Amino acid sequence: MEHASDFGFLLWKAGGSLVLVLAVLLIVAFVLKRWGLFNKGSSDGNWIQILARKPLGPRHYLLLVQVQENMFLLGVSPEGIGFLSSLPGAATSEEEKKKVQEG
Repeated sequence: MEHASDFGFLLWKAGGSLVLVLAVLLIVAFVLKRWGLFNKGSSDGNWIQILARKPLGPRHYLLLVQVQENMFLLGVSPEGIGFLSSLPGAATSEEEKKKVQEG
């Protein structure tokens, strides 16, 4: 009889330890994600930028996107995102970027 109670105690102890370890892992993952340490891509996180958004209708619009040194024109609709064009040259200066966003 004593052997069965020892086994039950060990089972509860192992289960409690497992729950504690999982809780600590979840908390650490949440904190790292909250601080932005789980960002994928380049280390600075600015390798992709939306330069301009032009609405065409209630749920349709064009996006001008810069990915590193390349610019792309994308069409967005409820059905999905479509590649429309690759634009030559990137808007490198802040003034050029503002012109693209305003125009």
